Amino acid sequence: MSKLNISVLVLIILVLNTYDAFSTYIMVKSGVIEEANPVMAYWIDVNPWVFFVVKCLFLVPLCLILLFKNKENNLSKLGVIVLFILFTVVTMMHNYILYHYNA
Repeated sequence: MSKLNISVLVLIILVLNTYDAFSTYIMVKSGVIEEANPVMAYWIDVNPWVFFVVKCLFLVPLCLILLFKNKENNLSKLGVIVLFILFTVVTMMHNYILYHYNA
């Protein structure tokens, strides 16, 4: 996979992560789902801004920076691909829930 493709995947993952954060927040607050991660569930309840900052500006971006820094390494490339697949699946699940439950 070329450098450009890894760069594009990293940007797409950042967008999907942001969508995940907002859709998770909407569905948790509407009572349709519960956040599976107990730490993030705590921050959604106590201070949603901290939830968004941690999720969108810290956790996933930090992982992506580490992977991108080593983009020539095959394991890093695999990590980016796996994250892309996982966030794509999560996005599809969120869309399904949002559509069927009108969250």
